[in-house]
Amino acid sequence: MKRTVRDWMRATAIALPNFDGYADWEPALHRWAPALGDVRVVGLGEATHGTREFFQLKALMVRYLVERAGFRVFALEAPGKPAPAVNAYIQGDAVDPVAALTGLASWPWRTEEVLALLEWMRSYNQSCPASERVRFIGVDPLDPDLFTDVPETPRTEEAAAESFWAVRDRQMAEAILEAAANDKVVFWGHNGHVGMEPFLPGAPTTGQVLREKLGTSYYAVGLLFGRGSLRAFRSEPTNAGEPDIVHRGRPVPWSAEAALGRALGTAHLLDLRAAPPDAARWLGEQRWVGGFGADSPRWPILSFNITRLATAYDAIAYLPTSSPSRPLPK
Repeated sequence: MKRTVRDWMRATAIALPNFDGYADWEPALHRWAPALGDVRVVGLGEATHGTREFFQLKALMVRYLVERAGFRVFALEAPGKPAPAVNAYIQGDAVDPVAALTGLASWPWRTEEVLALLEWMRSYNQSCPASERVRFIGVDPLDPDLFTDVPETPRTEEAAAESFWAVRDRQMAEAILEAAANDKVVFWGHNGHVGMEPFLPGAPTTGQVLREKLGTSYYAVGLLFGRGSLRAFRSEPTNAGEPDIVHRGRPVPWSAEAALGRALGTAHLLDLRAAPPDAARWLGEQRWVGGFGADSPRWPILSFNITRLATAYDAIAYLPTSSPSRPLPK
């Protein structure tokens, strides 16, 4: 990394405080707000589905977007059919929130961190006019009947356009766009869906479709981490149907995370749209970037993909460490 790139990062990146309270975070997020401009959909990604700090950071960003920027729809990478129960809870109905989260049938969201966000949404909705209330939708079409004849691993780019991954992401984008016709939307999902560079050539991500339809009114934030632990299923499960605790040491030296760690050290949020030429070139180069979905590969090196940060994201949040998200009791 050139010194000019490192100096730009250090001068413009927004330092993120500890997760002690919203009052500490509001000034930092207020510095980020001008980057949003006329944005109608903000995608909040995550390099893993099982990192506590990612969920905490995203919850704070959601709160800021709702309270200060007028976002009214929270769209989660979760099935749509059971989502009304979660929405009923945040609207103030007598619904068991733990049962509602369990009903989503997605283990990443059945956590203390997501429950705390829903509790805040319920409290917020009770304190504001009906026109300003936030609502919850699930946008992931994880219905096996929809994918009966859809190949999961296509052999050509033409086939990839109709693969499981492409169809799934396209339908998530359509649900988000429908909601965005009348309201500003926060989309919470994995980096692989929020970002705008496909890991499978020929299979556009949700973020790519949103950028195509909305232009710069879609803003994608990728979340990366240096080292630590997370929850994910191993290729050889050991935890009786529950995700395992997976550990990742230092990222490989040539990865984006290693470079960000050397340049920034602590937790920062970096807007990529404002990058000067030297930084834009560095951000536009292919780099190894880590990512765990619901599963963890047997060999940690296989968790890295080749990504161009400036193509995939409008902003990057880098956190030095990761700890496992905290599951709710069954």
